[in-house]
Amino acid sequence: MLSAFIVDSPLDQPDANPGDGIAATASGETTLRAAVQEANATADQVTIILQPNATYQLTLFGAGEDFSASGDLDFRGNIVVEGNGATIDAMGADRAIDSPYRF
Repeated sequence: MLSAFIVDSPLDQPDANPGDGIAATASGETTLRAAVQEANATADQVTIILQPNATYQLTLFGAGEDFSASGDLDFRGNIVVEGNGATIDAMGADRAIDSPYRF
């Protein structure tokens, strides 16, 4: 099954319920972090579509956490990102993306 999440908020907020198939924060927005968390919860390929030329600042600082709840975005699944000229800014606190896979 091929699925996609369209990021509609530049905020850095986690998914309200990772694994439920819906990439949404507690306020119902689809953030980049929520989309990554939800994508990691499935074995299927997931495409995350970023807004054109948007900037996504990672403001939930934290280290040593490997499920994208804070710090960098941990890609643990089969994730494709359509960047559309967008920027992911880790704010100098961590790397933006951590992945065991090659880019």
